This record gives sequence, C-alpha cells and structure tokens, in this order.
Amino acid sequence: MQIERLELATRAVLRLHPHPTRFSFFKVDHYQQISRPIDTGWLVRHVLGDTMVGAVSCDDEGKTTVVGIDLDAHHKDQSPNPAARRFVDAATAWDIPTLVHRSKSGKGYHIRTLFSERVDGYLARCLYLCLANAAQVDIDSAFDKVWPPSQGYGVLALPLNCKYIKDGGCVALDPATFEPIDLTCQIEAILEAKTMDATELTGTLVAMDVTTEQLARQIAGSSGRSLNGQEANEGGKDGGLPHMMDNCYAVNRLIEEPLLVHYDFWVGMASNFKPFIGGREVFQSIQQNHYQVDPGSAKYDPRRFEHIWRPLKKPHLCTRLSNAEWTCPNLGVCGCRAPAGLPFWLRKVGIDVS
Repeated sequence: MQIERLELATRAVLRLHPHPTRFSFFKVDHYQQISRPIDTGWLVRHVLGDTMVGAVSCDDEGKTTVVGIDLDAHHKDQSPNPAARRFVDAATAWDIPTLVHRSKSGKGYHIRTLFSERVDGYLARCLYLCLANAAQVDIDSAFDKVWPPSQGYGVLALPLNCKYIKDGGCVALDPATFEPIDLTCQIEAILEAKTMDATELTGTLVAMDVTTEQLARQIAGSSGRSLNGQEANEGGKDGGLPHMMDNCYAVNRLIEEPLLVHYDFWVGMASNFKPFIGGREVFQSIQQNHYQVDPGSAKYDPRRFEHIWRPLKKPHLCTRLSNAEWTCPNLGVCGCRAPAGLPFWLRKVGIDVS
C-alpha cells in the first residue's frame, strides 16, 4: 500500500473512534478488550491486516463522536441485509447521515453516524434505538448491538482492514444501493462523510418525541445513570420544554425582564432547563438574545453556567426562586415544586402535554 494512502487510511480509521486516548484490539477468536494509549503504529497494523482494532465506547465523561449498530448473521430470527436496509431507510427519512460497512465476516453490517463534536453517549445511543424501533429492527440478542453500550465498554470492529477486505469484509457500501464502493474510494467515504452536530441530534430526538433527559436515558437503557456511572437528573421527566416556557411565570420573567433578574435567578432557571432535551440550547439562546443589551454581564456568560450542566445538579425549587425581590404569583397554588415539574402537573390535572 502506498505511504500516502496508508496515512489517509489510518486517519479514516481514527475518525470512526469516539476519542483519541483508548482503543482495543481483537485477539485470536476472543473479543478481548485492552485499553491503552493509541498510536499510529496500531492503526497502521490494523489497515495492513496484521491485527484487528475495535473502537471502545464513550470517553471518561460519557461522550462520543460516533454511534453505531451491528447487524450480523448471528441473529437467527433476522436476516441482516433487509434489516440493515430498513435501518438506513429510516435514518434517511429523518435526514440522519449514515456510513455502511460490511462486518469483518462479510455477512453482517455495521452502520454508523458521525458527530462533528463530542455528544452525550446516551443521547447518541437513544437516537439509534429510536431508529431501530422505527425500522422494526430486532436487537434483542446475546450481545448489545447498539454501540456505545448501555453499560461498560463496548467494542465495535473498525473497517479498512485489508486482511478481511480480500474476503468481502470491512468494505464500505453505498447506503443507497448497498453495493460495494470502489476500493480507491473507501477512505474518502469515511473522511468526507457528513456529520450531525449536537443541536441537530437533540432536535431530531425532540421530533421523535424524546423530550426529556430522563426519557432519553430510559430508552438508552442506562437505568437512570449516564454511561460513566453518574446519576441522571429526574426533574421534568413527564412533559416537554414548550409547556414549561408557555405556562411558567419564572420563565416569562427571565425572557421579559432580563435586566431586573439577579444572577442567582438565572442559575436557578438554568437548572430547570437542564432536564429537557434541547433545554441547554434554548436557555443559551435566551442568554444570547439579551447579551447585546447588557454585554459583559455574568448573567449572559456561558462559562459561568458550566457547573449547572453537570450531573447531580437538581432543578431549583420555586420557593428558592421566589424572594423579597420577586415572588411567583402561583406560589403555593400551582401543584409543582419547580418549573421543570410544570408539564407533569399539567398532565396530572388533565391538560394534554403530549
């Protein structure tokens, strides 16, 4: 293999890896995972076919830049080819870009979507589980077929291994036709693949009716925990962000009277936007809308709010948001304890929030 092409191939393999610090390789016939610092030498050996490198799951913060599904011939009740085609068709319908490769055996399929930035692993996993459901793809088998996995470290074999390409494995396919891409275009198919960003990911999930962080975690099978073992925030789990924004006096104050609102109130409201899918983006857009009015204010500096978006931060209660400076007109009358719980209360009293 030419040196220039070898270098491009190693770059392509690395692009399908969620982070640059760890990797695993398959040893003999066992899927033995060995985590160690990655270096170009291992990638070169993979491309040359001397070893088989697999990408591990999320990084130590539960983030990933890739999500994938493994549809192989081991599932006796499901033929991998039609299942893979249904999955790609579903992704296309939702405008989700995909990369399709044959597995190293040449009998199954690996389908991936790349992200232009690090995203929460459970959100990426939730996206593919929703697609699998829409495509009527059965992933109930002995192995977790959606990667990253719900628990621990998962290994998904990477393509462009010349040993298996000779037998029809590790080959890139055209998602529209499922025909093999010419070998000279294998590398370009990965390096030039379209990506999703975090906003597109959350927007797609909301369109799929996955409106809260807790619901996304439940679908992802993380049992209320993120992939790095941290507790999920349970606030706002029974409704949608628009209903909190339309019916909460505290949200209205944040939007209509930003110059009168103290920094602590902004922090408290940020904690109530947090539980919802897309909540962080909406909150930051509110900040940005007011930044030109009061530039330089701590209330609009995203760096001052980073601690809010970390796990274990509960939504501030309405009693904490109300004080001598401002008191919610519905305090003690409304059935919710925090703004994030308002959609749940609306549903409880019989108001449709679906």
